[in-house]
Amino acid sequence: NSEYTAGLIADLHPVGRDRVRVIHRGTDFRRYAAGAVDPARVMALRNAWKIEPDDRIVLLSARLTGWKGHRVLIEAAKRLVERGVTDVKYILAGDPQGRSSYVRELDAAIARKQLEGVVRRVGHCEDMPAAYLASSVVAVPSTEPEAFGRVAVEAQAIGTPVVSTGIGAAPETV
Repeated sequence: NSEYTAGLIADLHPVGRDRVRVIHRGTDFRRYAAGAVDPARVMALRNAWKIEPDDRIVLLSARLTGWKGHRVLIEAAKRLVERGVTDVKYILAGDPQGRSSYVRELDAAIARKQLEGVVRRVGHCEDMPAAYLASSVVAVPSTEPEAFGRVAVEAQAIGTPVVSTGIGAAPETV
């Protein structure tokens, strides 16, 4: 699904590299076209997330698991708030998939850094095209390599800038 994954396979099986073909994960670019999203959907999502009209959004959309970089974004939010950036909300959109201890850890970090209301966990998001359009930037701060990285591709397809770590397939998809 990426040159990164092909490289891992080649490292394990060097004699077969010429037989590996990369087929990137499919993305429905019609679904992620800015013109395909009714502005009312974007406003409804911002309202559901309790985002003020003048606030910007940094979105991290990923299942709640430690290597997706939620702690990295929380720390970045703290540093930006300390530098006076107060018109940004950091949205953690994703399903915990039963990881209640990780959810408690994130909530504790948000509270410890006094970021309640600034960093928000919003749960699973059904309307990702609207979420990307509502956002000023999408963050992909993964701390372990990803094999592809669908979020970066979808966000860019709709026109939202992406900031990502430079590991795994991220340099390939961003």
